[in-house]
Amino acid sequence: MARARKEFGAARGLDGQTANVDVWIDAAGADSVLDDFLAHGKIGSRMVAVAVGRQSRSVDLLRMTYAQQELVGSGGYFPEDVRDVMAIWGRAAGTSPRSSRTCSPWSGLPRRSGARATPPPRST
Repeated sequence: MARARKEFGAARGLDGQTANVDVWIDAAGADSVLDDFLAHGKIGSRMVAVAVGRQSRSVDLLRMTYAQQELVGSGGYFPEDVRDVMAIWGRAAGTSPRSSRTCSPWSGLPRRSGARATPPPRST
């Protein structure tokens, strides 16, 4: 968490200082992401699970309650959502869509990726 605190700044967690990360996103279904969120998520943070493994997981609901944390599942993709994301990334790179393994503060995301801060409006 030292590297994350250096990159994002520090915030208050239940066990002292932690990274100032508002939203954790697990798009790989890795057990370690939920474990890290529960152990190191700042007070008032949220985790969005986009991918999940096959095994049931348990969480310490009392700890989450004290930390005022949220755990949200997000499994619904519509074809137009996928097209929008692919179009945004394609325009940003000038080539095919790409992803990054580096995490950056949200405020720097448009600058670092070349993407717009808000997606274009949907056509109806």
